[in-house]
Amino acid sequence: SEMVGVSLDLLDEFTKDYARDKSRSRVSNAMSCLRAFLRWLFLVEREPDDRSGLILGPRMYREMRLPKHLTDAQFEEFLSKVDRTTIEGKQDWAIILLVALLGLRIGEVAALRLDNLDLDAGRLHLRRPKTQRPSVMPLCPELREALDLYLRVRPETHHQEVFVTRVTPIRPYASGQSLSRRVRKYLTMVQGVPAAGPHALRHTLARRLLQGGTPLPVIRRVLGHVSSDSTGRYLRIATDELTEVADNYAELL
Repeated sequence: SEMVGVSLDLLDEFTKDYARDKSRSRVSNAMSCLRAFLRWLFLVEREPDDRSGLILGPRMYREMRLPKHLTDAQFEEFLSKVDRTTIEGKQDWAIILLVALLGLRIGEVAALRLDNLDLDAGRLHLRRPKTQRPSVMPLCPELREALDLYLRVRPETHHQEVFVTRVTPIRPYASGQSLSRRVRKYLTMVQGVPAAGPHALRHTLARRLLQGGTPLPVIRRVLGHVSSDSTGRYLRIATDELTEVADNYAELL
């Protein structure tokens, strides 16, 4: 087989051009792929030398990957996009509130069963997948009403999952990805949303709880985190916002 002969100048030029308008994490991922490709060229004898070690990407630290969240204005605009007068809107509204008010993962919402709900007592019973601990969560009046209105128009089916498709054959959603697309549809309607997935709603909830003075152990239980390290990342959000507020005040002095 012929040698490829990738020059170092070409690699440097590509790296510099690619990194010009990309985020640090995206550049880091691209450089990892490039290193793997150069390593493969060497292993299949298309390159005389293993040049993968010559590709250096930006260093990544766990603390740099801050959770993405919505501002209060973005969150209110996002909620306003749901038409709660339609059957589809009633289902979407219940799904969104389970994530936004209770902090459930979208996979937990997809797996939710009718026997998990106790609307009369205003309780939700479930086992969090990461902690494997049973949990009882209170249903606020808004969420209780949203679930009640959805269940009134839920299609008749023998399936016990709360959320099922609205067209025949009636069946549970295959995975959280199906519900994720439903939530993402509304998030993409909001200008400037930093992350167009349901996890942005969990991060938004964590930020609002932090701003309200909720202790981290309580937030950890709400979000179903195994480790306090995961919850501790949200402290960076609070710190960054306090810094921004201080800077804004300084400009007025």
